[in-house]
Amino acid sequence: MRGCNFLLLATFAMMPFGAHDSLLSDVPKPRIIAPCDTVDITGKSTIEFKWYSYMRATAAKGGYFDLRIFKGTDMYESNMIFKQQVDPQKSSIEVDAKLFEPGQAYSWQIRQVKYDLRKSDWAYETFKMVGGNE
Repeated sequence: MRGCNFLLLATFAMMPFGAHDSLLSDVPKPRIIAPCDTVDITGKSTIEFKWYSYMRATAAKGGYFDLRIFKGTDMYESNMIFKQQVDPQKSSIEVDAKLFEPGQAYSWQIRQVKYDLRKSDWAYETFKMVGGNE
């Protein structure tokens, strides 16, 4: 019996990155692409938020991405400056640059919500705005 447990553990450890999530939760969290460091807002009217999802929902089945942006690094409701449910077929969204101030740090989080309301874990990142009037 111990050999069986060891074999199962060894198999689990050798799985490709990201496959563990699909075994533990059948709604894997999105992977954030940008923004994730600094963003120069000089001359920009929008800021693009991009992510990658391991699962794409079909439009017929519904669901959405739950995206939230916060001023600062504390992701509390009182710091939220933007919230939107994004179509499950999209992997980016443009947000008005007027929401952001040069020199200020921001955080954002995103999760996938399936048609039956199962949710992934949150993916989150912090970035700083530079340029503009700074």
